Parts: sequence; structure tokens; C-alpha cells
Amino acid sequence: MAGTWIAYTALLALLQFIIYPAVTAPWQLRASGIAAGLVVTAGCLVLARRVVADFHARPWQWLVGIGCVVAGSAVRIVALDLSWAAALAQVSFYVLAVGLPEETLFRGVIWRQLEAVLDRKVWVLLVNSALFGLSHLPALVSQHSPLWILATLSLVGAVFGLVRACGGSIPLLAGIHVGWDLVQF
Repeated sequence: MAGTWIAYTALLALLQFIIYPAVTAPWQLRASGIAAGLVVTAGCLVLARRVVADFHARPWQWLVGIGCVVAGSAVRIVALDLSWAAALAQVSFYVLAVGLPEETLFRGVIWRQLEAVLDRKVWVLLVNSALFGLSHLPALVSQHSPLWILATLSLVGAVFGLVRACGGSIPLLAGIHVGWDLVQF
């Protein structure tokens, strides 16, 4: 579990401190994020085949997940007065570079690894939430954000973890995650 989290956080640090500063066009930034997200998601599915089962969702979970993405997109389009092309680019980025890979990793792979070593779900939830918050440290440092945001992100991770603990699937969690990210300006 520690190796999985360290590798992911190292990838985020590489993106934040080396790749993102080197690119000049916004499309290059999004493309590199999407490429990294797809690598993380594919890596999780290949290395931890049990996580594939977490993608099997009930129809209502797919609908709620997609509904969260649509609602978040609508808020973003109206609030930022985006064109449809810009909105599609942003939604694609948040789905492929953020929501899907983070939920596959944290509420899929790492969640299952924690369940294997911790005897109580509450510990799985707490450790998973802390790791989720801490994984955002490279982005917070590179953007000179206040570190108290780590606590906020850990709380958001706890909410996602509660959904997971109550039988939430990766599609549901990814949709909620993307919807949440889209309404953050």
C-alpha cells in the first residue's frame, strides 16, 4: 500500500514541479494530465485486478454519477460563461485526469489494501482519507496554497470513503468527485 501511494504522489510531484511548468499551451497541460490519469487508471486495473469488480455498478449508481458530472458541468458553464468546447475540454480533463484515476486508486486499490491489513472499517476510512489529502500536497505546494487545505481535502476524502463504505462503486464515486471538482472555481 505504501508503495502504491508513494508512486502516485511522486507522479503528482513530477507533474506539478517539472512537466506543468515546462508546458506553455493550456492544451498541453490538459493533455499531460489526461495521459497521467489514464496511466494511473490502467495501472490500477492491471496491477490490482480485484479493483475491476469495483467498476460493476448498479444502474442508479451510474445515473447518480453521471448526474453529478452533468450538474457540475452546468454550474461551471453558467458561472464561468464557457463555450461548449471549453466545457467539454474541462469535463474531459476532470473525468480522465482527476476523478476516475483518483477514485480507482484511493477507493479502489488503496481501500482494498487497507481492508486487508486493518481490522476495522473506521481505520480504513481514516487512513484512506488522510492519504487522499496528503497526495494533494505537491499541487498545494506548487500553487502556494495554504496547508490547511490538506485537512479540507482529507474531509472530502472521508465523504468519498463513506460512500465507498456504504457500497458505492467507482463510477458513482468518480461522478461525485468530478461534480465536486467542477463546482470549485
